[in-house]
Amino acid sequence: AEITLELNPADNVLEILQNAKSAGINRISIGAQSGSDSELLTLGRRHTVADTENAVKLARSLGFNNVSLDLMLGLPDSSCESLKNSLDFLIKLNPEHISAYILKIEEKTKFYKLKDRLNLPDEDKVCDQYLFMCEYLESKGFCHYEISNFCKDGKASQHNLKYWKCEEYLGIGPSAHSYFEGK
Repeated sequence: AEITLELNPADNVLEILQNAKSAGINRISIGAQSGSDSELLTLGRRHTVADTENAVKLARSLGFNNVSLDLMLGLPDSSCESLKNSLDFLIKLNPEHISAYILKIEEKTKFYKLKDRLNLPDEDKVCDQYLFMCEYLESKGFCHYEISNFCKDGKASQHNLKYWKCEEYLGIGPSAHSYFEGK
């Protein structure tokens, strides 16, 4: 079975990864979100680019050979060029998988209150970023196997595929989601 642990690079990464390894976790998904410290700061993230790089290095040193990195696009003040810089950073870390998500601002969040002051790209520019990312990752050897997911060497995320096939999966922990026995 593929057992994935999602990891914030700002957390106690070494301890979490050591415990994950001993518990049988075989896939690590790291919430990089960006390859730019200024974008991470704008997003209110607690980690830095160096923290992401450190988390990947620690995962590799502990024997994890299936690492996924999360990326966000459509960020304030972003462009295809800033997205390329983030993609280059992620690619340099040699992940087996990249998940990419378009920023969506929800009501009752800090970003929602600030939305009028944020320089958010319009819908056309976000679409341009998405299409650029798809082509760029494919040119770097990643297979675009579903809307927001890219993998190398057949390392498609098994739980992502289960979502698309409406198959059962278990999610454990804060904010986790499961689909089991039709519920």
